Amino acid sequence: MNRHNLESIVEHIFCGILMRAIPPGAHLRESRLAEAFGVSRSIIRRALQRLHHEGIVDIRPNKGASVVQLGRAEARAICEARGVLEVALVRLAAQHCDESDAQALRTIATREAQYFENNDRGHGLLLSAQFHEKIAHMSGNDVLHGYAKNLLSRSALVVAQYERREPEHCTHSEHHALIDAIAAHDADTACTLMRQHLESIESKLDLREAESEIDWDALLEHLNTTAPSPLKLA
Repeated sequence: MNRHNLESIVEHIFCGILMRAIPPGAHLRESRLAEAFGVSRSIIRRALQRLHHEGIVDIRPNKGASVVQLGRAEARAICEARGVLEVALVRLAAQHCDESDAQALRTIATREAQYFENNDRGHGLLLSAQFHEKIAHMSGNDVLHGYAKNLLSRSALVVAQYERREPEHCTHSEHHALIDAIAAHDADTACTLMRQHLESIESKLDLREAESEIDWDALLEHLNTTAPSPLKLA
């Protein structure tokens, strides 16, 4: 019996993207994916539509699906949007949090840490997004929660594409301090910790634009040693 349903297929493809086993811009062929998962192309099509809705996959007529490749300017805009939205959300979450909410956050944070410790970066990033989405859900504001879901998926893509490869990944450990503040209904501390947490995430990203300055020394040397070629008008 095939154990892959729509949800697991979406998760597997997303994890592959976050691990960069499926690189940015890669074409996602329905036939190959259907064969790999042992399902029909219609199910794969639905999975890709889900990822498209979350801003992870680009689907174009006559070209099919491909992994979204975010530019640095867009990646910076996503980080900036998170800084505004999530600080507001965590304040509301701290006001509404009950014990079951706090326990749910602790469970997610524990699983997230286990994935990173086992070098499963894809699932670790998925659980990190789930942690932040749970906070958005706890806010009690369905409109803000909806915005956050899409933003968090795209933020995971930003991290996957632009995070500098470092020997350790400890940003997720900051989630436990956030939980304590939220559970204590300490909204001001929760906001401060969330702001610091998002700044920590962004500090690990390489979002600098490539240098485009002219090498004047090389240009002048070339001009001084190369005879001009005749201009052809036809």
